[in-house]
Amino acid sequence: ETPSVGTAGQDAADDPAIWAGAAPVVIGGVSTRGFVAGTDKKAGLYIYGLDGAVLQFLPEGLLNNVDLTEGLAVDGRPQVVLGASDRTPGKTGVALYLFDPAGDAGVRPWGRIATDVVEPYGFCFARRGAEVHAILVGHEGEVRQFLLTADAAGAPHAREVRRFDIGTISEGCAADEATNALYLAEENVGVWRYGLDPAEGAARVLVQGMATDVLVADAEGLTIIADGAARYLIGSSQGDSAFPVWRIDGGAPVYK
Repeated sequence: ETPSVGTAGQDAADDPAIWAGAAPVVIGGVSTRGFVAGTDKKAGLYIYGLDGAVLQFLPEGLLNNVDLTEGLAVDGRPQVVLGASDRTPGKTGVALYLFDPAGDAGVRPWGRIATDVVEPYGFCFARRGAEVHAILVGHEGEVRQFLLTADAAGAPHAREVRRFDIGTISEGCAADEATNALYLAEENVGVWRYGLDPAEGAARVLVQGMATDVLVADAEGLTIIADGAARYLIGSSQGDSAFPVWRIDGGAPVYK
């Protein structure tokens, strides 16, 4: 459990992402086996130790959802890349950060992905083989999928590879390379499964609509975990303060 975020009494603590390494790393002078990145959606990004203690705070503005991934090298060094949907006026898009597991500089700003989305809301990374994709969900259901790379100077470069509309207010986003699936939560409708391949466009299947004791509006955050060969999608059912779970490694998601 972490302390409360600095913005008190304003529903400010929002989305987390967790990273664990094979060996201890140093953040803020503290040795830790990993960290939790969590947004204060009215102030910036917190980095917590796995014990919940604050290791770092980046006062980056109105960050809503955060995710992280491995798979990019910057200046010849493998990095953990963090991204967060940024609603700060004049900076709307995706804020990007780097963490060097072999260094001691902590999480540091890297750059941003500009977008035409008026209010960035949901965000997740996806891996497609050697590629890293960044997927932004706008408040009104706009989706933008980018291929993210580092250029010769070590700066981020994003190329849009797909755009489509979910329909209404949406936020939750989780990608599963193993099953070529992109899961998106439309807050008052349900959870959708899209193909992760940009060539699949806007084709989709409804995984779960609103249903008592299963998914109660608002449907918000989504994440995926693996347990051996089994893979699970975990959702956030805000209306009844529950976390529905689906097994997703078969032909179709199965509610558990």
